[in-house]
Amino acid sequence: ADNHADDSRWGGGGLLLQGGSLQLRRSTLADNSASDAQANGGVITSRFDDSGGGAISLRGARADIENSTLSGNRADKTLLGGGGILAVYSDARLAHATLAGNDSARDSLIAAGGSLARWDHDRPTAELRLTHSLVSASGQQCFAPGPITGLGNRIDDASCGAGAGSLGPVTGLDPTLSANGGPTRTHLLMAGSNAVDAGPASCLGIGGQLLLVGQRGVARPQNGLCDLGAVEIVAAQADLSITKTDGVSSAFPGGSVTY
Repeated sequence: ADNHADDSRWGGGGLLLQGGSLQLRRSTLADNSASDAQANGGVITSRFDDSGGGAISLRGARADIENSTLSGNRADKTLLGGGGILAVYSDARLAHATLAGNDSARDSLIAAGGSLARWDHDRPTAELRLTHSLVSASGQQCFAPGPITGLGNRIDDASCGAGAGSLGPVTGLDPTLSANGGPTRTHLLMAGSNAVDAGPASCLGIGGQLLLVGQRGVARPQNGLCDLGAVEIVAAQADLSITKTDGVSSAFPGGSVTY
């Protein structure tokens, strides 16, 4: 958290990967930033000469992200944006992820994707895919000359494209990243959120394997259907208390007790 790559051609305030692969599970990347008038990125960036990444910079690489949160990351004055994820000549696949409050600020040039961006128009086989994830922030969420694909997501605007599988904007997502149990900070789903019990009966990872717990370690699913995003909300328990008071000086067989 809170790493910075300032005036950096390659970025990577947290991690820089030039080739290879990354598997991120039950983790939070928060408050990282990248800045460079000729760079791009915020959390994940990829192979483009003048690019950057606040938390993770990928170049000709691959990232698989499950049960994880990307929060409050920023790409400032960068070429392609991607405050949350920028994939250029790289593959990024997310399952049950929460992207919240990521931002991209630009003066000019090509585009700004506060949460997601990809740039690989001459490599059509590159993949940026989301399943049962949440993408929420102010401003434009995505910039993608190539397709973003997905299934069963909640995304706050239509900029990710029809193929991203958005069910519409998310409601009831706590905007504050907090210690909500488990080893990492998370964004909780509040009562009445349209992401609660909005997934399938089996919570699946990127490779189709069962995700038996969410980011906090809470068992998935809780109410027969998976919650979208990284956090599974604990099923509500009945809160009932009965106090009995003897209404007579002594109770005896056949007598009455009032309560």
